[in-house]
Amino acid sequence: CVKLLQGHSWENSTSSLVLQVWNSTAWEDYAIDDPTYGQVDLRFRELTSDLLRRGPPTVLRLPAIDRSQWRISQHDILFQPWAIKELRFFETIDCKMELVGEALGSGDYPSTSTHPARNAFDGKFSTEWWSTCTTCIRGEAWIGIALPRARNVRCISLFQSGRQPAVGSSEWWASGADLSKWNGRQWTKVAEYTGLSQGAWDALRLYAHSVSP
Repeated sequence: CVKLLQGHSWENSTSSLVLQVWNSTAWEDYAIDDPTYGQVDLRFRELTSDLLRRGPPTVLRLPAIDRSQWRISQHDILFQPWAIKELRFFETIDCKMELVGEALGSGDYPSTSTHPARNAFDGKFSTEWWSTCTTCIRGEAWIGIALPRARNVRCISLFQSGRQPAVGSSEWWASGADLSKWNGRQWTKVAEYTGLSQGAWDALRLYAHSVSP
């Protein structure tokens, strides 16, 4: 796994990279032999898709394994932070086998957010995750989970806040969202959901998806 914190502009960042190792005479592309996936080289793409122009940069986790990270991102253009009270990812369609891992959020690390991504996974309705963007274009705000090994997601339980993060009449919740997985090289969308609510639980199910990109 690689962690990367890039510059906060297109001019000071790269959209792709490859990990190399010095073999005592020259640089060569680094690859690992995984018992499940075979030979895996560490090449990553579309790394600038998560640049937040109006918020802090995010440390990107770049594991080499497919389905080791999952996240949801918002459809709607929001003029307040996206506010989520609770979020759960499940491996079974009946929403009973919960996946446990490290919370991830756009702009959440290394910034010191007062409403970090982990708040959405703490089982408390007294805490919330707020996106660091306060004017969020589609897909700019996202929250998810990093897993210790590859897992499928078949169900998501989402509870968006029923209370505005800031004073005003603009929306702070999304009526639609995308589910994406990390495929070992980049984020790729696997499902799209509409008709989401605020102040109530939404159960979002995924009946099938490909193991490969």
